[in-house]
Amino acid sequence: APARKKLPDEQHPLAPAGWKVYSSLSQYYRHDSTASNGASPVATQSALNTNLDVSGQLRHTEYELRTRFSGGYLNDFLTDNKKDLLNISSLYVDAATAHRDWSGRLGRQSQISGGVLGRFDGLSLSYVVNPFVKLNAVSGYPVDLIAPDRVNSDTTFYGVNFDLGTFANA
Repeated sequence: APARKKLPDEQHPLAPAGWKVYSSLSQYYRHDSTASNGASPVATQSALNTNLDVSGQLRHTEYELRTRFSGGYLNDFLTDNKKDLLNISSLYVDAATAHRDWSGRLGRQSQISGGVLGRFDGLSLSYVVNPFVKLNAVSGYPVDLIAPDRVNSDTTFYGVNFDLGTFANA
């Protein structure tokens, strides 16, 4: 069989590469109406929903940076029920050393581990102590799930935890 030609990133997995940016934009219109007992239909919803997701990545021989914005805007067209809403799901900068022994993320983010369940504005850090132990620290302010444009700055949380494994190949 002929030798497989290596791609540039395969020659050295940590080879420098410029910024790579990925994005998506979606938009849809929704209209709902209700009619009962033969009455004329009444509009209950008329809204345009726009969502944007932008990710960037910069790799270097010593580190890797990632950024992300993910959010949406709901434009309500009903004048008697105006409730435009901006929702920022993610807005952060993520950095790691080339061999991922140190990593951190600053900004609006979500976690489902280390005692943090959900979205928050803050900082999370990790350090690989050895192949079996990783130390994690987190601190920030919870983001209200009902009103995601509000940050609960009256409540600060912080935590430290360890990830343990792999043991006995499991």
